[in-house]
Amino acid sequence: MPEALEEWHRLDGSVKAPLKKLLAKRLDNPHVPGGELHGPLAGCYKIKLRQQGVRLVYSVEDDHLIVTVIAVDKREDGAVYESSLARISKLISQLKTGRGES
Repeated sequence: MPEALEEWHRLDGSVKAPLKKLLAKRLDNPHVPGGELHGPLAGCYKIKLRQQGVRLVYSVEDDHLIVTVIAVDKREDGAVYESSLARISKLISQLKTGRGES
């Protein structure tokens, strides 16, 4: 998702390095029960950096082991979860209308 890539590029190196390391570990086992999200984001997972207050939300396509990063943002006020939900909703809407990603 282009928005998530932009968020990634804006991250400080001190945040990006540990997230990258944790994301690489998740490729071996992306379905971590403690990282599973619920409610409208059920089926998605999170990686969290507690000290920095940053969350990375991702989804998994098991057929080809594709991990799609949906959002990377601060946890404050649920910003990362709100942007994740908005992006997923937009993607679903585009798929339903046959437009794909814009």
